Amino acid sequence: MQDLIAARFQEGLAHHQADRFAEAQAAYGEVLTANPGHAEAWRLMSLLAEQFGRSDLARDWADKARALEPGEVHHLFGEGVALQQLGRFAEAETRYRRVLALAPEALEANNNLGLVLGRQGRNAEALAFFQRAIELSPGSPVFHNNLGIALTDLDRHAEAEACYRTATTLDPTHVGARHNLGKSLHALGRLEEAGQALQEALRLRQDDPRILNDMGVLLNQLGRVADAEMVYRTGLSLAPEDASLHYNLGLVLLKVGQYREGWAQYHWRWKTEDRPDNRVFIQPEWDGSPLPGGKLLITAEQGLGDILQFCRLAPLAAARLAPDARLILEAHKPLISLLRDQWPGIEVVGYGDPLPDFDAHLPLLSLGGVLEQDDQTIDGAPYLRPDPDRAAAWAERLAPLEGLKVGLVWSGGRRPWQPRVDAVDKRRSVRLAQLAPLASVPGVSFVSLQKDEPGLEARDPPPGMVLHDFTSDLTDFVETAALVANLDLVISVDTAVAHLAGAIGTPVWMLNRFDTCWRWELEREDTPWYAGLRQFRQPTAGDWPPVVEAMTTALAERTQD
Repeated sequence: MQDLIAARFQEGLAHHQADRFAEAQAAYGEVLTANPGHAEAWRLMSLLAEQFGRSDLARDWADKARALEPGEVHHLFGEGVALQQLGRFAEAETRYRRVLALAPEALEANNNLGLVLGRQGRNAEALAFFQRAIELSPGSPVFHNNLGIALTDLDRHAEAEACYRTATTLDPTHVGARHNLGKSLHALGRLEEAGQALQEALRLRQDDPRILNDMGVLLNQLGRVADAEMVYRTGLSLAPEDASLHYNLGLVLLKVGQYREGWAQYHWRWKTEDRPDNRVFIQPEWDGSPLPGGKLLITAEQGLGDILQFCRLAPLAAARLAPDARLILEAHKPLISLLRDQWPGIEVVGYGDPLPDFDAHLPLLSLGGVLEQDDQTIDGAPYLRPDPDRAAAWAERLAPLEGLKVGLVWSGGRRPWQPRVDAVDKRRSVRLAQLAPLASVPGVSFVSLQKDEPGLEARDPPPGMVLHDFTSDLTDFVETAALVANLDLVISVDTAVAHLAGAIGTPVWMLNRFDTCWRWELEREDTPWYAGLRQFRQPTAGDWPPVVEAMTTALAERTQD
């Protein structure tokens, strides 16, 4: 009987959390019929009455809960728990603070206040309450784990690691702490140790799709792509609707050239918790049909390089439409001036600007699947045209440079507000000093194409490297494209300028990290995306010297051609 009551209570809570109030009230009512002493059900019924505007019932039912758990502290704590379960974290915070004003050493109230502050993104404030809970109960692995989670969310991974290790020492079977330890070690770049921690978590709970997902991400970064695929598929057998598992499987499948299934899985990115865009449209997603008389909006997503790579598909999409249909391409604003006049009949609008009316939409990178792009159909020929007048002006400016004109880009765009993206940027980027061996090749004039803070390194280039820096004049991508069009070669890390060079037909040599992005596939020097792009891959994670050495040799050969 107690199991049935507990199950029905959880059903009521789930309905309540989903704003299905009538169903929630029915479930709580059944619980209270079977067990009139269920204080938490009375509390939740009181909260429902508040939402229905029945303050009289709310007071009566709150009084019943209070009578079952006498004492202001117990009642306030119970209300806090109920509100926390419903996701009403600000209200729960108020209750827990009132508890602590009356009883500062209330152990669970300190811990729970830390939790609800964390759910509101206030992890720095949460630390003090987790630390207080640990002071009151230093032997609790749960409190050490919660402190670690708050530190992790603040990117303080070394401190978080210590918390998780304490938690696992106190309770070797604490799955969450072992899982979190693996994630912190991964963030710290200690990949083998991270794998051991995640493997131990899976030994304790082999059917947890979240652990399987994180293990797959780690295996992919280690280059064990087949193992990562197997882990993701195992996770999906347990949680078929898990968007992160689908999305990460898509990344692996695209990386190994399995485009058909890869595109379908990759589209799940729009259902993940950290999806690329939070916008929701009432119009349907485009399925590739003609759309007679309608307007198709292709929406911008992800970074500048993604837009530059996939905008080539806009004319193909337009060709699928009926003659009287129109295509609208949304792009990030730095690219608007470059893209606006590239394709007659395609309207280009800026991301963040008011959108024109449209009848169907599709995210730009999902065009790959709708248009059935793969190694055989991707057209690697140049598809963007530099402005002829600006290109002529740059040709005149660069004419005095002797020998081979080579552009350099050594760093991607930094995004500290997106920790996962920023971590990838650190793995793909180098310092200008690491490119010093290139300066040993005679007959080359180097041109900096590096913008933003990393571009300041151009003021102090490596010994022997003469680096011409025109970046203060690169006010938009029209100027950058015009300059790049006059170079003989671009040497770049995996960032937007590499895509720009490939798109306009300037040869580009790309320094590629060991855990390569899916779009560059595996074990190949070329790419179907750009006919003029050559990849120079790290042999092991973080190992750039062999890449630069190979580039230096290739550059010397190029100058002798």
